[in-house]
Amino acid sequence: MIENCKKCPLYKGERKLSDYVPGAGPTQSTTLMIVGEAPGVSEVQKGIPFCGKAGEEMDNYLSKINIPRYRWYVTNVVKCHPPKNRDPGPLEIDCCSQNLLDEICTHKPKVIITMGRFAARYFLDNIDMEMVHGIPYYWGCSEIVIVPCYHPSFGLHETSRMSVIVEDFQIIPKVLRNEISIRKLSDDAGKGLVYELITDKHTLQKVLGDVKDIAIDTEIYNDGSPLCLTFSRQFGEAFMIKSDNHECLSTLTEFVTRPYVRTILHNALFDLNVLSEMGIYPQNVLDTMVMAYLLQSYPQGLKPLAYRLLGVKMQAYKDVIGEVQIQKALNYLLLVSNQKWPDPEPFFTWEKGAPKVKKPQNIGKKVIRILNDYGKDSNLDLVARWKNIDLESGRQEVESQLGKMPIADLSDISEEITIAYACRDASVTLGIFPILYQKIIDSNLQEVFHRDMKIIPMVNDMQKHGIKINPGHFEYLSEYFQSKMDTTLSVIENIYKESTKKEINVNLQSPPQVSQMLYDMRIFKTKKQSTATEALDKIRTQCPIINEISKYRGLSKLKGTYSDKIVDVADENNRVHSTFRTTRVVTGRLASSKPNLMNQPIKSEDGRKIRQGFITEKGCVLLSGDYSQIEMRMAAHCSQDQTMVKMFLENKDIHTETASWIFNIPIPKLDKDKHRYPAKRIGFGILYGLSGMGLQRQLLSEGIVYSIDECESMIHSWGEMYSEIIAYMEEVKAQARRYGYVSDMFGRRRLVPETMSIHPNIVSAGLRQAINAPIQMGAQGVIKEAMGQLTPVYRDFENEGWICRPLIQIHDDILFEVSEEIVDMAAPIFKEIMESAVSLSVPVLVDQRVGKNWKDMEEIK
Repeated sequence: MIENCKKCPLYKGERKLSDYVPGAGPTQSTTLMIVGEAPGVSEVQKGIPFCGKAGEEMDNYLSKINIPRYRWYVTNVVKCHPPKNRDPGPLEIDCCSQNLLDEICTHKPKVIITMGRFAARYFLDNIDMEMVHGIPYYWGCSEIVIVPCYHPSFGLHETSRMSVIVEDFQIIPKVLRNEISIRKLSDDAGKGLVYELITDKHTLQKVLGDVKDIAIDTEIYNDGSPLCLTFSRQFGEAFMIKSDNHECLSTLTEFVTRPYVRTILHNALFDLNVLSEMGIYPQNVLDTMVMAYLLQSYPQGLKPLAYRLLGVKMQAYKDVIGEVQIQKALNYLLLVSNQKWPDPEPFFTWEKGAPKVKKPQNIGKKVIRILNDYGKDSNLDLVARWKNIDLESGRQEVESQLGKMPIADLSDISEEITIAYACRDASVTLGIFPILYQKIIDSNLQEVFHRDMKIIPMVNDMQKHGIKINPGHFEYLSEYFQSKMDTTLSVIENIYKESTKKEINVNLQSPPQVSQMLYDMRIFKTKKQSTATEALDKIRTQCPIINEISKYRGLSKLKGTYSDKIVDVADENNRVHSTFRTTRVVTGRLASSKPNLMNQPIKSEDGRKIRQGFITEKGCVLLSGDYSQIEMRMAAHCSQDQTMVKMFLENKDIHTETASWIFNIPIPKLDKDKHRYPAKRIGFGILYGLSGMGLQRQLLSEGIVYSIDECESMIHSWGEMYSEIIAYMEEVKAQARRYGYVSDMFGRRRLVPETMSIHPNIVSAGLRQAINAPIQMGAQGVIKEAMGQLTPVYRDFENEGWICRPLIQIHDDILFEVSEEIVDMAAPIFKEIMESAVSLSVPVLVDQRVGKNWKDMEEIK
């Protein structure tokens, strides 16, 4: 052992081998062994593996399967603690390998649980944990069964994954009772499948026959245009149709529009858009990605789903085109390296509190370095390395002359390989469909699933249409924000000078410089205090400079995140197309990215100026339908709190009435900011577990000052007024503890695995998430039902020749762009649909606004 230890990078000399943590457990043979990655600080201190927080959580998981720790031999692949809790390195694992093999030979386990990817890879080679976790494998040619699990510390850091870890542990008793089949890494249920290219409609008609379920997948060229589609009528076979085969595409179109045919897609928001470019519009679409999303404990990617549910190994796209891509990239970089390029201009930067002139390296030298690095490591990602070079550092000059680096796609490889790769996607989509759909049925999620599917057409239309912008407005805003930033910076420098009698030139984007500045002013006690927004909010009242710093940061974000960038992502028609996702947010809300249109600022006047740049086409207006206090109404409905229900039935201003109760002040004497606003913040925040400190922070950000005790008192008074909501919240917590999930009025679930933890702080965090989930999910259910009902209506307007298109669904609001001539007709129809989509025990109201830009919209009475 010592000889191997001396070769290890962790070796510190024989007298300092106190970091060595041996295995622990039964001294003789045992059927059960747990193998972790490397000991942590707690393990080193006590000399026992898995005795810290992660170990306590592991014991908790073991208790749930009634196999306590004393029955297991527990050890690690690496027996010494890597500094700073880093991952163990390959040489360290290799040097310690014999120790682990000796332990296995001594204890002769039948089942080994591996904790974390490094332990799993020791036994199962270079596997992907998302693919293999919880699946039992034979170790090589032996009879030892390996069950790879995520490390318990992973669950502590990402508590939403605790449910997956618990499920993986539940496999162990089934393995011991021989109730589950054991795989071999060499197994591949996808071998020997039938994939063909179809070129004539008669063959296609014969293949289609009268099947009722058909899975379709699409492939595209680099420019986004369709390359082909593949379809499968039964798992194990699939067929390809090229995008230029219009006769076959027409035949398939007729088939998938039959009412009884179900078209199965994986990621419908992508495939429907590509299919529409080929003239194919399936009538009855089901999405296996949405199913996996709703079930929550399954991966959403098709490849891990195929492997976990079917045992099919699928190639990654980058592996299929890899060799071609490498050659294209090499040719491009060699071309760049053989030409002379001008040196980029020097620029100023700020380092260690002082300005410094930077002279970027010539682009030709950077490319030569990339090529040299590739010579040393053939796995180097040449495309990523090239794109990591800043445009200003010479890449823009190169691309303006040579064009962008060419990217390979499936058209660059052989037809045989393309068919095999593309067809497998359609085949496995059909294969996983019945498995996932049965689980949807078993979890009573059919209604939720079909409601989520009904919004896909509208969301797809939102992506396709985009929203128009005024580039000139954003260019003006960038100059305007920069001017205000310069003024604010001068104010900050003057405050600093008055306080310290010294000059300063500070970069407010640099936390160390801001910390040093506040330390010099004796606001901070040390130079390393946090300058994060939450930390500064706590000391906002100590000095005016804190408000100025926050103001500067806010302006900088408005400029850098919004006004500077929005023009760059607009198309040739000045329309911005966001990518929407229906499978990202666990509560059912939509997510937006590239750019995130759902994150446009509205709290400040300067922030609202951003929305002024979102406009309409000539002859159109924006029409907004915003659900009024939908989450509060949902809370009233779910809790049946009679006080709140009565207020909504009588159409009273709930925040004003609440403020009058909390502060014991008659309504006419209430102050909007000092009284009504705090009551409003409590009403929205209490469903998210709002604390006195959290309320104080929110109020301070608006310049409203209350002590933490006063904030706690306000929250307590709110609870007294709406006592049945407080009782409802306790019922939700009890459901979370009892079942490990909570559900809304429609049946949508949110897993709350945190309640299964042994650590009280994790349990508390999970319960805070659980409280609001049924309310937020239920509110989204109302909006989604409305979206599904609105789709045929706005499409009818479009079919009649008018512009009537959805642009974005943001929280409780649906924004349309409509022809001015039909506003008076469309608005009341939309309002009626939205307000009657779902019946609650309180009125559901929608406020409508209309305007030429997203900011300046007037309410429709």
